[in-house]
Amino acid sequence: ESAIPAYENLRYAIASLYSELNRDYAWTCNMLGVLFNKTGQFDSAQAIHLRAKEIREKLFGNNHLAYAQSCNNLGALYSDMGLWDKAEPLLLEAKAIRATIEPPADRSPYAITCVGLANLYRDMGQYEKAELLYLEAKDIRAGTNKENAEYANSCNILADLYNNYLQQYDKAESLYLEAKGIREKKFGNMNLAYAQSCNNLGALYRNLGKYDKAESLLLEAKKIYEKEESEGLSINFNNLGELYYSMGRYKEAASFFLKARQVWRQGLAKDHPYLISNAEELARVYRAMNQHAKAAALYSEAAQSKYNRLKSVFQFTNEKEKQLYLENINGAADEYQSFYYENWSHNKASPAYELSLMNRNLIMSSVQQTRQNIYNSRDTSVTNMYNEWVGLKVQLAKMYSQGAEAKDGPAQSVGTKADSLEK
Repeated sequence: ESAIPAYENLRYAIASLYSELNRDYAWTCNMLGVLFNKTGQFDSAQAIHLRAKEIREKLFGNNHLAYAQSCNNLGALYSDMGLWDKAEPLLLEAKAIRATIEPPADRSPYAITCVGLANLYRDMGQYEKAELLYLEAKDIRAGTNKENAEYANSCNILADLYNNYLQQYDKAESLYLEAKGIREKKFGNMNLAYAQSCNNLGALYRNLGKYDKAESLLLEAKKIYEKEESEGLSINFNNLGELYYSMGRYKEAASFFLKARQVWRQGLAKDHPYLISNAEELARVYRAMNQHAKAAALYSEAAQSKYNRLKSVFQFTNEKEKQLYLENINGAADEYQSFYYENWSHNKASPAYELSLMNRNLIMSSVQQTRQNIYNSRDTSVTNMYNEWVGLKVQLAKMYSQGAEAKDGPAQSVGTKADSLEK
């Protein structure tokens, strides 16, 4: 954050000496955008990244590495903000440019985009896509030397996928330990990267029921984060909350969840996945402590935020992607209903009933609404695109009925085109 004024002064100096339509001015805007994003100043980051992207497109066109960098960083910002509909096309554009015009000797920017896109797909429940992209980035970063920080980062983030989403704990532990070993050797044991490894290993050991190991690692990470005043401290607080909830130490769990929540509510959108998960976790603590009114308020908040996010996600995903996202978020609905059934009078069941209505036939109603919007728009080009999509779906159904497999060449090609048109 202390670097921001220096970059601001540099930006004004370049503009006064030359003009804003200058490659160095755009570069400075890009650096400021990255810093604003890191410090949670999302509105400022968005404005300045958009300016950098605009200048670079005017100077270089839309098939240049500098333009790709702006697409990547703006996409990463939108992903951090939870604006996935804006993030995906930008990250895909950056990936396509970097894949075609990057010199083979330096593929690190391409790997960065792979990771950013994988993060997005992970959060959307598209784990297979995310895993392939993480593995591609990891292979690139391995190169001829695995003792580097970026390779350790790839090990760590792939382990996150295995630990937090796929429950493949053996794979996760191996990768976390590899990353931790590299980081300790390279930076020592009081570095933020090392703290992240301790934090993540602690979360893994909590999942495995190894609470003593988990607590030791999480407290070690906490000590480093507090010394460095790092934003990673809020994630550490949340992990400690999860650990103490699992251990039945509910007052401590509530305290740490509330600390994380206070930080996130200041810097994140109210429908951000971090806040949704935090609300659910804190609700479980209050439920265990028989503080039912507090738990009900948090369950209701989480359900409404999930529904708001779902509506946003459904605006730019195809049917298959909608289903994957629902599978990613739907487990908690049963928990909500169970809570209301156990603790609320059945003649006051409106929250449970509203939740049931929200989740009923979501995909079908979304598809019907989309079709109605298309025909009501009277936009011939969009209607023709929709009719082409319907034709491809009919063609695909016929191919499957004749014995084609989803991964066959012709069927896969038709399916890919249909999915693209649907989005």
